[in-house]
Amino acid sequence: MFMNRDYEKRKTAAIEFGELRGWKLSNCRFSLETLKRRGRWDGKRPGDYSHDLIDHAYYYRDGKAAAGIAAHLYDCRPDDLAADRRLQGVTVSFPVVKSWWNPACTVVLYEPATQESEEKNV
Repeated sequence: MFMNRDYEKRKTAAIEFGELRGWKLSNCRFSLETLKRRGRWDGKRPGDYSHDLIDHAYYYRDGKAAAGIAAHLYDCRPDDLAADRRLQGVTVSFPVVKSWWNPACTVVLYEPATQESEEKNV
């Protein structure tokens, strides 16, 4: 019973997080490659990334297009993520929101890079 209540609280928080951005919580996971191109699916398993990048993740869509991934990371260092080549083409941000997965986690939001954000990273 405890786990069920915990799950419902997390799901509600995840839905509200997405709604603030105009996104819907996805029933399916997707890869960073799919996110980069705002696609639906690319045939790759979304779990192909290490837990230092994507852990306890929630996936969001804008219509049918991939819109964002909210990961809840332990011991997350923004500088480490900034240098990670796997994140080229992705905007990384740290929303000021308490992790709904675990208060000890840092919420990291991955979104498709816009032309403006790509120019800042050059």
